[in-house]
Amino acid sequence: MAAAAQARIIPDPISDQQRMLEVGISVRPYDVWMFAGCDPRFGQDGYPGRVPGQLIANLLYYFTELDDLVLDPMCGGGTTIDVATAMGRRVLGYDIAPCRDDINAWDILRGLPVKPDGVEASLIFLDPPYFRKKKYSHGSISDLSRADYLSVFGHIARDGLTWLSARGKIALLMSDFTPAFDGSQPDTIWLWDYIEEFGSAGFEVERRIQCPLTTQQLHPSHVAQFIRDKKLARLGRDLIIFRRGSP
Repeated sequence: MAAAAQARIIPDPISDQQRMLEVGISVRPYDVWMFAGCDPRFGQDGYPGRVPGQLIANLLYYFTELDDLVLDPMCGGGTTIDVATAMGRRVLGYDIAPCRDDINAWDILRGLPVKPDGVEASLIFLDPPYFRKKKYSHGSISDLSRADYLSVFGHIARDGLTWLSARGKIALLMSDFTPAFDGSQPDTIWLWDYIEEFGSAGFEVERRIQCPLTTQQLHPSHVAQFIRDKKLARLGRDLIIFRRGSP
């Protein structure tokens, strides 16, 4: 299965801008990407935590080229696979509980999958469970302690050094976890905690792109409750692009 995903793509003269036009996704020339919903053509319909295909398309547009290899080790409903294929990229997708035949079984607790010989990835996309923001399936990394959960990202980062080409990137889609709203609880995880894990492995931040969730995800009754309690609903989410650090 994985070998088939690595098959070379025959280049054609269509530019990435033309590809985006063909699939009907607009290029976002800003550092804030907000999408009203998920494009139904990409990923399994109704999959929990589904990533908008429009976000993946823009990520590939800016940080990969035609025929580059994209690795998604927590592939979920397969959105990355579908978008990468439409964009003329090679792709390898893994997940702890594959929902499709083109997704390979892999537990991210073991780090990144074993890299096939002669393969280099240009981009590793990470959209992991956001710690304890929701109840994930049994065995998820969200069941770990805060320290063990963060150490998983250090492991991924170190493995990423072996997977990536010299100019390869890691893209992490993540938001803060602040259960007490004021960040006073010991389980609080800020975005910079993830950045520290990748920094310790030798990566540095190249770009930060804001990808907020939509207000439509909040029921009006919840909004009213937030107003009464003088609390701020969490819609913030960021796409952090990492590159290898300077020697």
